[in-house]
Amino acid sequence: MDSSISISKTFVRALLKLRNEKEVENFLSDLLSVSEIKTLELRWKIIEMLNESLPYVEISKRTGASSATIAKLNQKYKFGTGNFHTVLERLKKKV
Repeated sequence: MDSSISISKTFVRALLKLRNEKEVENFLSDLLSVSEIKTLELRWKIIEMLNESLPYVEISKRTGASSATIAKLNQKYKFGTGNFHTVLERLKKKV
């Protein structure tokens, strides 16, 4: 995690208490605006495309995201905590 960002432990624990996809959807719908949800979804879509090794230009074309957003997420994807890779692997195994 970026050292300049601190995520509340109570918030993390609240997320861990959610038991299924529907509870997560409902929790996020109650917590976030439609715009915030769309932003999170876009960022995750970009991570998935980076994982497929798509070039920035193609990601931008498909998502409408700026190259700056893609570059920032690519930095996190390559040099972050590694949890993007963990989640992507876990999703692959569940399919």
